[in-house]
Amino acid sequence: MRNLAVRLGITPRSLYRYYPDRATLEAAIAETGLRRLRTSLERAISGKDGTDALRVGARSYRRFARRHRRLYAVMMMDLRETPGLQQAREELWMLVVSRAERLVGPVLAPRAAIALWALVHGFVQLEESLGSGKPKNGFDIGLEGLLAGLSNLGRADHKSRARPSGRMVAKATF
Repeated sequence: MRNLAVRLGITPRSLYRYYPDRATLEAAIAETGLRRLRTSLERAISGKDGTDALRVGARSYRRFARRHRRLYAVMMMDLRETPGLQQAREELWMLVVSRAERLVGPVLAPRAAIALWALVHGFVQLEESLGSGKPKNGFDIGLEGLLAGLSNLGRADHKSRARPSGRMVAKATF
């Protein structure tokens, strides 16, 4: 807290007037980061739908994480839940799920959103830790493969919903 206060040009006591402890401050920083990420994603996917929205959103997420490495690290920490942090997480989650739902339908959307997040977050972490000599440019291959799979699931789900209700139809699942 002392180092942060010095960097902000205030005394540590002043910082404690706003945040009672480090955990509360970290939660506030993460909340701000999540809201900034959501705004960045909303701008990026505006006017786009389906795989285009998910593709642009995934690239925007990755770009945000790379540009704001320290903020992103705090956002991914296991933090004390505050109402603001919980709301920021939920709003970001709902944005991604709502866009995935347009591609794969409501049943598969949460799982599709997790798969997309795992891919993007995983690449962010790998790119941060890979040593020299290892390729760092597999992101587009992974993203396109995931989007193709999700698109196929979405078509299969759409077909199963379009069939007459008297017939049993298998739904695509993970």
